[in-house]
This record gives sequence, structure tokens and C-alpha cells, in this order.
Amino acid sequence: MRFHLTFILLISVVCLSTGQFRVKAGMTYSDLRLDQDFFPNDYNFGLNYMVGVEYNIGLTNLIGLETGLDYYRLHNNGENLEDIQRSYMAIPLIVSFKPNSLISPGLGFLASTNASGEPKSIFFKRYDVSAIAKIAVKPFQHIALEIGYNLGFVPFSELIFTNEFGDEIGKANLHNKFYFLRVSIDL
Repeated sequence: MRFHLTFILLISVVCLSTGQFRVKAGMTYSDLRLDQDFFPNDYNFGLNYMVGVEYNIGLTNLIGLETGLDYYRLHNNGENLEDIQRSYMAIPLIVSFKPNSLISPGLGFLASTNASGEPKSIFFKRYDVSAIAKIAVKPFQHIALEIGYNLGFVPFSELIFTNEFGDEIGKANLHNKFYFLRVSIDL
């Protein structure tokens, strides 16, 4: 047991000494994905923001591991539909590939918790798990531009559709999906 704790502590110290902290901020362009085809998705894309901190560990010269803490604000509205607003605190886990010093694609997962949601008439689940894909371009030594896509696996809410008589005609789960464009700065 002591060996395991010592080994974990040693790995942690090595990772912290070789890692890079970053701050990041940018825009999100969010949409909703309904898992039923019978009801058209009449929600519009929403332009919002995100901020966060990131820690990048270089595992090898070609592979890195990125994690951190992000805040995402997502908003969608539609004609004759209620606005849907969500705020998430998220922990990304991304494996990045660094074929050169300019471009760095990455794939990973984003575990998040729903910090708040509007309207109150919709029940929001407290968590989300999604896939994330991104490409970072580093035009300057300490500044990177990142573009990416996030696709939610876990529905954050269920909508129940009724006809004019109030009879239920179907259900659909709402999933997050959004694009992001952000700037990250090495500290």
C-alpha cells in the first residue's frame, strides 16, 4: 500500500513539474439534438461564451493529456418555443497529439454538471457526459486558437409533446451539442 501511494505521489510530482497551465475563453455556438424524428427541431443555434483553466501534461513528445475546469453557458430559443438556457461546470479529459509545434488535434470526454437551467418548467438532469474533438493552432509561442465540437451522450431533459386536447403524442430527449472557438494563453 505504501509503495502504491509513493508511486502515485512520485508520478503526480513529475506531471506537475512538466505540465503547463493555461487560461482560456471563447464562444460557444450551441444547438439541441432531439432523439426522436417525429418532432422537428425548431430551436435556433445560440451564441454564448465559455471560460476555463487548463492543465496540459506532456506524456511524450507527441502525446499530451489535457484536463482542467471549464464553465459553459449555452442558450437556444425558437419560434413559439421557450428559451432553453443551461450553465455547466465541466472537467475535460483530452488526449492531444502534437505532430509539430503549430497544430495539435485532440479527442476526449467532458464530464459536466448542470449548474443552472431555465425555464423552470423543464426538468434538467444534473450531469452530462459528452465527446469532444478539437484542433489547436499555435500561431504564437504562448497563445493558441482552438476550434472544436462537443456532442452530448446523456440527455439533459425530456420533452413531452401534447396535442391541442392535452393528450400525450410523444416524448423526446434533448441532448447538448455545440461548437466552440476559443483562445488559450499559457501561464
